[in-house]
Amino acid sequence: MNKSLLQRLLDYYHIDYNQYLLLNKETSLATFRDGHEFDKVDEAVKLVKDVISKKGKIIIYGDYDADGIMGTSYEKISKAVEFVCGRDGAVVIMDMGSAIMTTELVLENL
Repeated sequence: MNKSLLQRLLDYYHIDYNQYLLLNKETSLATFRDGHEFDKVDEAVKLVKDVISKKGKIIIYGDYDADGIMGTSYEKISKAVEFVCGRDGAVVIMDMGSAIMTTELVLENL
């Protein structure tokens, strides 16, 4: 029996159908979580405000999982870090998974 593309993706990412429905439920401002519920968001906001007050550069970069393997581009993060701070380093706020791994590699190779 051939599995549907959706079922193959769910199997690949180890997600059951109920989790898929939860991840893809319709959202609105009424159902969107308050950002302050997330760990350390207040510290991140303070950091961003501090950089802005010092007229520093900020790049917001988001990538998506286009290839089914990794959702974060080493090359794009590397270029963004060098643009913002040269080789002096940067503060990078990551969400999870490949973003953490890829950013750590970029920072190690500065």
